[in-house]
Amino acid sequence: MSVSRTFAELGSVPNVEFKLANAETYVEKDLCDLVVHFGTLCHLRNVIRALETSSSNLRVGGFLALETVCDGPPGSMHARYVRGFNNDPSNWWAVEDGALRSILDFCGFSGLQVVFRWTHP
Repeated sequence: MSVSRTFAELGSVPNVEFKLANAETYVEKDLCDLVVHFGTLCHLRNVIRALETSSSNLRVGGFLALETVCDGPPGSMHARYVRGFNNDPSNWWAVEDGALRSILDFCGFSGLQVVFRWTHP
């Protein structure tokens, strides 16, 4: 939640209400201005369902703030099932950059803007 609060403060978003919910099934009766996925995608059983749900909960002109690890070089299209990777039973997926962009597009997100890209040495 602290990351969400920081995004709201940086974006000067008024009337902020924070909710912690199941990303794959949550439906908000009032559409949101901002949905935050911070380090969550690899821990979700159904990434596509979660992103479709996020898209359906956003108002037109709303924002998805997404932080995740993308394996492989930019544009690579692989997504792998990695249940338990790195001895973490909550890890389900490893998604490469191109595959994630394609999934985001499929789920209704357009105008993707990469704000920051960090490459591990």
